[in-house]
Amino acid sequence: MSAATIDFAEVGGSESKSLLEVFLAMVTPEGYKAELIEGEIIVTPPPDGDHERLISRINKQINRLGPDDVEIAGTKGLIVPTGRCIPDATFIWEEALRGQESWSKPEGVLMVLEVTSSRPQKDREQKRRGYAAAGIPLYLLVDRQRERVILHSEPRHEDYAVTAIAKPGDPSRSPSPSVSTWTPASCSEPVGSNVPHPETFRPAAAWLCQTADVSSLALIIGSRRAGPQ
Repeated sequence: MSAATIDFAEVGGSESKSLLEVFLAMVTPEGYKAELIEGEIIVTPPPDGDHERLISRINKQINRLGPDDVEIAGTKGLIVPTGRCIPDATFIWEEALRGQESWSKPEGVLMVLEVTSSRPQKDREQKRRGYAAAGIPLYLLVDRQRERVILHSEPRHEDYAVTAIAKPGDPSRSPSPSVSTWTPASCSEPVGSNVPHPETFRPAAAWLCQTADVSSLALIIGSRRAGPQ
């Protein structure tokens, strides 16, 4: 079963209700997730096993190599300028999610991860733009259909300025993006006490950049290619 785009009228939309109000009032079946992406409500069914396996392998890699002050959250709802997104995994500064509601701005978010499913273009285009517009420093995309691991970095002007790509199983090295100029937009102004000053973001972001090196992750993922073609 593939992801579906929901018509505004089908979910009770009217002139008196905004699309956001209708979206927030939706009740989805257990295991499904609903997102509001560039004016469309997209409902995605539970993922297949290979999708989850790839997420698990990446999380293990980052957990194994990473410092204690970076945490991993699954299915966290993020408020971005283009709507409401739920990444497959969200890598955050420790304590950044404490006290946050189910939908929150990406304060303290260092990287988001998506693994493509039945609608890969959503992850390649719309979500990329939304994450960049929100100032999220890194967007890691595992494109199963194209057999590519893609790391977007340096969000500027509502898109990412740097992209590194590797093919699963390819031993060649891809350059890691620079983090010297990163200042996540979500932390450009004073925020809650759980979120560090932007200057303290850089060491963790630099570490994530190294750990999420696309070539290394491509080799890990390439040991067993899987997913819809």
